[in-house]
Amino acid sequence: MSANLKNMAAIDFKQPKGIDFLGYLCWYTIYDNKITRSELENKFIDAGIDIRYMPNKIKAVDAFRRATAELEENRLPYSGTEKYQNFLVREVLCDRKKVVRHLIREVVDGKNVRLEYTKAAEITFNREYETIHVHSTDNGTFDRLSKVDKLFKEYKETYDGQHLRRMVRTILYDMNPAAVRPSGGVYFVPEKYQNQLFSLEKLVRSIGGEFFAMPLIDQENSRDMLYQKFSEQVEENIAQMKDILQKQNVQKSEMIRVIENAKKLFAQIDEYEELLNKNLNDLKVGVDVLKEQILTLLEVA
Repeated sequence: MSANLKNMAAIDFKQPKGIDFLGYLCWYTIYDNKITRSELENKFIDAGIDIRYMPNKIKAVDAFRRATAELEENRLPYSGTEKYQNFLVREVLCDRKKVVRHLIREVVDGKNVRLEYTKAAEITFNREYETIHVHSTDNGTFDRLSKVDKLFKEYKETYDGQHLRRMVRTILYDMNPAAVRPSGGVYFVPEKYQNQLFSLEKLVRSIGGEFFAMPLIDQENSRDMLYQKFSEQVEENIAQMKDILQKQNVQKSEMIRVIENAKKLFAQIDEYEELLNKNLNDLKVGVDVLKEQILTLLEVA
């Protein structure tokens, strides 16, 4: 943690008498484990987390893309020469009936200069029947291609680390966390969300991840640090939303998302204002300016 964070008093035990907590510092690691939907749903129930946070059901076409992406590999020896070969996957067609991806063999020299570039295989996904057809034009890729169907069947049934990390971020986001490190990874969660935080901890550990939560003592240094970090987070969020609104031809869906984010941000400021017992009107001004910008765009639209 940064030097500033060392001023924040966190203790790793249950709340003793006479000591008040502002909330918890937490951090976690999600590994690239695989888990089926039914297994994950059981872990949600066991941890006491609302099923609405479950990841969406896996689409067969997404499983196809994940499986074919596994075919990519770089800097492999090539025919006993000083050359190397890379295998690349490129999507060449996507319509209502099928998705077609090509496996490309790229031959390069020691300086990574391309010497050859040929199609080694064509892999087609049929949307209606959810089947894969592989047509190889290169006998040297047989072993590589033989695993596609197995991977496809596996990925249709399992979530990976990317799914799980996105899921955990969504659950944590609803606890109104404040990032307390510039690079992220360590978050403050208000004390009112203690039960939800402990349930999330139980879930993360049950899927093979790591999760740590340490109570943060209510003292002046802690309040000052939280105000600084929360202010930085609010200003960053406002800047990101302004960037979206300043684009030419802003999509209606993007505008709706910004409106919802602005509402949540305003509510979050109110929550931290009460938590820190500090006037946060300086942060509300930035949100008000954002709201005016949204109203102007809606009038023009």
